[in-house]
This record gives sequence, C-alpha cells and structure tokens, in this order.
Amino acid sequence: MPQTADAPWGAHYNRPMTNPPQRGAPVLLWMIALLSLATNILIIAGLVVAITTARAFAASAADKLEALGNSTIATTVRVNREITVDMTVPFTYSDSISIEQDLPIDTVVNIKQEVPVIGLIDFNVPIKTSVPIRLKVPVSIKQSIPVKATVPINFDVPVAVQIRDTPLKAQIDEFVKVLRAVQ
Repeated sequence: MPQTADAPWGAHYNRPMTNPPQRGAPVLLWMIALLSLATNILIIAGLVVAITTARAFAASAADKLEALGNSTIATTVRVNREITVDMTVPFTYSDSISIEQDLPIDTVVNIKQEVPVIGLIDFNVPIKTSVPIRLKVPVSIKQSIPVKATVPINFDVPVAVQIRDTPLKAQIDEFVKVLRAVQ
C-alpha cells in the first residue's frame, strides 16, 4: 500500500495481517540451528583428536631424535688401493763384530834347504796346531738405498662415529626442543 501524506510513517504496520505466519518455519529454523551446532561439535572434536594425535606424534618423534643424538653410527670401510713408493732410504749401521775362534792347522810344509857339503835337501815338515783368533772388527755401513715399489693395500677399517661428538647433535637438540614445545 502506498504511503499517503495524511497517514503517519509506519502506520501500515498496525493493520491486521491477512496471512498468518506459518507454523513449520520455526521448526525448520530450529533444525538448521541444531544441525549447525552438531557440525560445530564434530569439527571441534576432530580438532581435539588431531591436536592430541599431533602431540603424541611430536613426543614420539622427540624421543626418537634424542635416541638418535645419543647413538653411534658403526660401519666398516673397505680400503682397496695401490700406493706407489718411490724414495731413497738412508741406511746407517755401526757396530763391532767379535771374532773368537780357534783356527786348526794340519798341513805338511815342503822346505828346500841348501846344506854345504850335502847340497840341496828337501824336508817335509808336518804342522799340526791350533791358532786362537780373538778380534773385534768395527763394521760401519752408510748407504742410501733406493726403494721403488707398488704396494697393494687391502684391509677393512671399522669406523664408529658417535653422534654426540658431531655438529649434527646441536641440530638434533634444536629439533627436540621444538617438538617438546608442541607437547
């Protein structure tokens, strides 16, 4: 209804309504409100479960990282190489060698002697004796010995690295702090 000049503003609201309000409309609004409330409760419950799960995961991860920070990495490194050696080695040796020995002599010596009146005579003189030899002989060797060789090296080296002695430990500790803060 159009507004007239003699009717006050809003006077048309005091008129009786020809269409009374429907009874189903408030029930529908209550159902929407209850559905919205149930959805909000499910979302909050899901968030609580997710936060609880994330905290448990963070605690487990922090425990495992702490164990890693206190562990040792052990392995065996295989060395299989050839090393070329080309050098001169100085060699110096000084000592004295003792010789203590009896030298046996068992021989016959033929001697020719001119005897006046008789002339030249041959004598066979048997010699059977032992000559003791007692000597200290100084021995001194000073020489450079050239060495040229290819040396194969094949062995296993056990290696054990303790994580706490490496820079990695500080980084692990930082991660553990962050994960403990989430708990």
